[in-house]
Amino acid sequence: MGTDLIPILNHSLPFEGRSWAEIVAAIQPRLDALELEKPGGILALLLEQPTSGPPPLALPSRNTRWHPVADYLPVPDFDTDDNPQKSIRFDGPGGLSLRFDKYRIESLSPPYRYQQWFDLRYSDGTDATALRDHWRRYLRQVAQAFGGNRALYLADNAHPLTPYWLHEKSVAATEQQMRQELGEPRRTFEEVYEAEEKEAATSYFVDYFLDLK
Repeated sequence: MGTDLIPILNHSLPFEGRSWAEIVAAIQPRLDALELEKPGGILALLLEQPTSGPPPLALPSRNTRWHPVADYLPVPDFDTDDNPQKSIRFDGPGGLSLRFDKYRIESLSPPYRYQQWFDLRYSDGTDATALRDHWRRYLRQVAQAFGGNRALYLADNAHPLTPYWLHEKSVAATEQQMRQELGEPRRTFEEVYEAEEKEAATSYFVDYFLDLK
């Protein structure tokens, strides 16, 4: 099994003391307002990707709108402490999917491996930085829609960064812990990729999207 990319985004949504329906009502209109369909937007790229982009892990869905999905039954309310699985997943257009809890937003896309993300290339080996930047604009748009400003790129499948993905902490608290335990984040995507190539897999990157237009 490979190691998948897990982007987590900060947010300012109030979860505590609110029901499932109230949280859905707070999230749904912001997702519906995301500009995904404009020319060159992420939705158009998703639908083209099977033939023009780097090999994805799964083909995109043809869903046309965002809708909440119950990962666990009974559906959890956030105004009680009875259910430890307090998250809401929204599936959206083109196979996009986001999971919300009180600590963070977890994006279930881009559909790439962790190391692949830091040196993204098309199937012919040419550089795909522009495509990665389209994905980053999507992540920025989601974060900003919910009061956030950055993405922290983590990994699954027993990667050294996996424990930080599993922590029930805010992005800020997770980032602080990583700085204490792993040192400062890398400054560029290239530095992370080079460290992964050298099996120095404790390097990480905090993306404030500052270079994006």
